[in-house]
Formats: sequence, C-alpha cells, structure tokens
Amino acid sequence: MSIQGDGSPRGYVDFVVKGTNYTLDYRASGLPRDRAMWLSVSTPAFRDWADKIFAWRDAPEDKRDPVPPLSVQDLPDVKLLTPTDLAGQSWLTADVWMGDSTTKVLVAIDGGAPRPMTRTQEMKGETVHSGATWSDPFALQRQLTMARAAIQSRSGDPETQGYVQGRQKRLPPMPPQPRGSRADHSPHIWRYDLPRDMAEGMHTAVVTVTRDQGAPSRDTLVFEVRPTRPKPTFDFEHWDRFKNQ
Repeated sequence: MSIQGDGSPRGYVDFVVKGTNYTLDYRASGLPRDRAMWLSVSTPAFRDWADKIFAWRDAPEDKRDPVPPLSVQDLPDVKLLTPTDLAGQSWLTADVWMGDSTTKVLVAIDGGAPRPMTRTQEMKGETVHSGATWSDPFALQRQLTMARAAIQSRSGDPETQGYVQGRQKRLPPMPPQPRGSRADHSPHIWRYDLPRDMAEGMHTAVVTVTRDQGAPSRDTLVFEVRPTRPKPTFDFEHWDRFKNQ
C-alpha cells in the first residue's frame, strides 16, 4: 500500500486555483477520488502490541532477536471489542490525510448527534506526542509487519505462525522485518473515546470532515461489541464435524 510515515497512502496533492481562491485536496492513488481518511479503533490490546514491536525495533539490530516479538497475526481484530476493551479505554481514530488546524472532524455513532473528535496533536507549541497512544492503528498494522511470503513471531502460538493456504497446507514462517517510518506521531489524527457501557452488537460510526481549503468528506466504520472474543483463526475442528455428503 506504500503507506507514508504520517499514515497517508501514496497519492498526490490536487491544487486548484480560481482567481484569488484555491483548494487543496489529497488524492490517494487507486482509491475513490473523495476518499480522505483512514478510520480505525485503538484498543488496549493494540497499544500493547505496538509498544512491544516498537521496543524490539528500537533495539540495536545486531543485538536483538532477529524475529519480532509479535506480528499482525498476533493482534486481535481492533474492530471487535469486548467489555474488557472498553473498560481499558478504547477510542475511534480518524487519520485525515490533509487535516490541519482548521479541520473540523465530527462522528455520529448509530445515528446519534454528531460529536467533535479531538486532535491528538494540538500543534500549539507543545512537545510532539509520540507512541502507540498517539498513533493511527490502520497504518501501524501495515507498517509494523512487512511480510512477503510468511509471518513469524515469538508469541508461542502456532496458529499465528506462517500462512494457511487453502484449507490445510501451512506455509513455513519467515521473520517479517518492519522498517522505515511509523505513524505514531502524525499531526492529522483525531480520536473519540468510546463509552464503556456500549451495548453488545453491531455499531456504525459516521465521520464527517470539513476543511477551509478543501472538499468535505465522509466515511463510515462498522465495529462490533461482544461479551467474549471468538476464536481468531479458522476453526478446523468445527468445520470437520460435517462430512461431505
């Protein structure tokens, strides 16, 4: 996907001048013209996962374990939440690619009234916030696991090693090597804290963005709350209970 260091996808700036007025919009290559953001959810499990990979990646390369401690296959789905995730503080994130100090970002959950999201970097002279808490989960999940053929980690869970091809064949694991920039201090990320008492079931978050020098945009994120987290990998035991007729 060629995600940049600030979390934006590859693309270009569309600069339109009319007299003394102008507009600036970011156009992502290969995506709809009006797409302007990534939406995701930051959970306690995601932040713990990212912090462990950060620590591994920041260690001297000649002294650290050649295999990362975790890969994206060890990360629970951030869009499937449990009461434990909500109690440990989870929030929606919007990475608005051309967002700036004049950008207004609102979110409406399940058809409710739009509420403002908070910019994670206020850009008012404060020190830059950095780390998993300030990151874009959508971008980091892709930046922190660079894999071409297979995935390996030290989690100890055999179900998260390598790939399953088709129904049975498992490809051998190989160490992914996350390198380069990471979207953990981007200036154009907004967040909205989720209530700890959200009801079980499916939820919809509609995010709208307005900018002084750009076109308005809108995107939707669907997420779910369950009492417990289901098995994360394919359930062969359940599947094999049924014999071909």
